[in-house]
Amino acid sequence: MSSKITDGRPFRLPSRLLLGLLMTLLAGTSWGESRPWALPDTRIALPMKGEVKLEWVIPPSTDPEVIAGKYLRMIDDLRFMVDTGGHPWITTDRRRVLIPTRQRAFDLSESFQNMVALDNGGVLFATLRHLGTIAFSEPTAGGGATPAVLPFQPFTPLPGLGARLYQGNFRTLYAVTDEPGGGSVVYRIGPEPTRRGTEEVQRWVKVLATDRPVTAVAGTGKITWVALGRTVFMHDADTGRWLTQAVAPAEVRQLVRMVDGLFCTTKDQVGYLGDNRQIFFLQTPSPLIAEGLDNRLYVLFPNTMGVAALENLSAFRDLDAR
Repeated sequence: MSSKITDGRPFRLPSRLLLGLLMTLLAGTSWGESRPWALPDTRIALPMKGEVKLEWVIPPSTDPEVIAGKYLRMIDDLRFMVDTGGHPWITTDRRRVLIPTRQRAFDLSESFQNMVALDNGGVLFATLRHLGTIAFSEPTAGGGATPAVLPFQPFTPLPGLGARLYQGNFRTLYAVTDEPGGGSVVYRIGPEPTRRGTEEVQRWVKVLATDRPVTAVAGTGKITWVALGRTVFMHDADTGRWLTQAVAPAEVRQLVRMVDGLFCTTKDQVGYLGDNRQIFFLQTPSPLIAEGLDNRLYVLFPNTMGVAALENLSAFRDLDAR
């Protein structure tokens, strides 16, 4: 098993990496039950030094319908985030939200494109036209097994119809509009001090316009990472410079910037994008990742709907520095 580095030469996983092949175990379990788990078509390689740990937050399911690819067929509508309490939120149809670790579910009153968590405990949803949250009002009661409907409260228009929302850090968000000619425009919204320095305002600020489609965005406000297919660029707002951060082996679908570095997903891998090399340590069909406030990287496995949390990720940064 190998990963790629920036110049295209293979980076062979050294003996200090623990290589594990995760096979399907024949054990009857349902989504969320604490029983033996199954991860078909999955390989993982984690650094032994640094004690990177993988912990199951939601154990994988071995339900035949799930293993047969039910949720992989919904991948275009699958959304995943983690709130400030470390609870995964999952939606499969852009309206119903599942919070398995709290055994809760609800429908939002409007269809949404994405959802993101804030460091103050709030959750934001992006519909076709607006960025908003759940209104403080009584939900519409569901009947029988149907979850309650919670009202959507918009508070600002998106920079364009159908703009794609991306999580930056927990106080900065990004949106991408797709242009008719095939290009994209990246916007940022986040807290900015007023002249008095005592208040903060929220406004969309244009960061980048490109004639190529943007496939993923992450950042802190001052530093922004943008994926244009396989290539990930870094932009410094102070200097205005754009630098190539990495070239992945396939189109980058997600970017997550954490304290310990920049992580990404492709159609079948999760990787670390370092300054010197990229380390793709997890191979699985259509993975989704999210950052938690606990500095853990959460991974959703759509082929089993299990969620794992990885911690002590500084080991990847240390490996990249060698």
